[in-house]
Amino acid sequence: MDNISGTVQFLEVIKKEGSTYHLKYDDNTFIRMNASATKEEHEISDEISAFIYPNRSGELFAAPIVPQVAVGKFGFAEVVEVNRDGAYINIGSPRDILIPWVDLPKVKDVWPKEGDEVYTQLRAESDNQLFGKLISEEEVAERFSPIPQEEFETIKNKWFEARPYRLLRVGTFLLTPDGQKVFIHESEREKEPRLGELVKFRAIGINDKGEINGSFLQQAYKKMDDDAEKILDYITENDGMMPMTDKSDPVDIKEAFNMSKGSFKRALGRLMKEKKVEQRDGGTYLK
Repeated sequence: MDNISGTVQFLEVIKKEGSTYHLKYDDNTFIRMNASATKEEHEISDEISAFIYPNRSGELFAAPIVPQVAVGKFGFAEVVEVNRDGAYINIGSPRDILIPWVDLPKVKDVWPKEGDEVYTQLRAESDNQLFGKLISEEEVAERFSPIPQEEFETIKNKWFEARPYRLLRVGTFLLTPDGQKVFIHESEREKEPRLGELVKFRAIGINDKGEINGSFLQQAYKKMDDDAEKILDYITENDGMMPMTDKSDPVDIKEAFNMSKGSFKRALGRLMKEKKVEQRDGGTYLK
């Protein structure tokens, strides 16, 4: 018998008992469907397209739906619960599906949260139980849509949305809603996003495979504007004085502004050049 758990199949109605339809897959496989799962009234010998899923004991049931992910079918699925067992996703079936903790990143801080969407398919165990399976790099390579080199200029430095599907120390791998593959080197991010988190990136390059190289950071001159504004706002809101200068400890700068000492010094230098602030007595003051 084929394991059809987690797939969409055509089933024949053979009888109805009370609130339950009895369906036939083949001569050896019979599946039940709750009448409440469908708005239609089915007759004997009707053929129904239905998703096959197990109850907690492994008995197969049918639901007349086509879920966004299935065995052999990848798609984005919303995370609806996260606990020590892993992340549960809603695929549109009567039961939420678990992605086990062993398949999630080792660092829990980058596990998905409720509302995030992970790119996954289903896998069926021998007892019919279903689990989520995150996409592998090989499977992404088979599916992503490469960008022709000549088209890159049309997207260069523009911002797009994507969701991470793989997280490594060297960088973040993402997929866009239309199937583009993106890599963001760790030097182009201020923090590591969560698996499945909706993030915005800037297209900065393309490799010979048609994969986008991206950045979570603004272009340098725009970032300096933002950093300078952040420092100026801080000084203004603290009675015109900031107990830090361009000689301050990088840890203190990072804690106060979430920026590197280099970015802090460039932004502060700009404010002093524009004569908006001055440094004296171990601090920075509005002029």
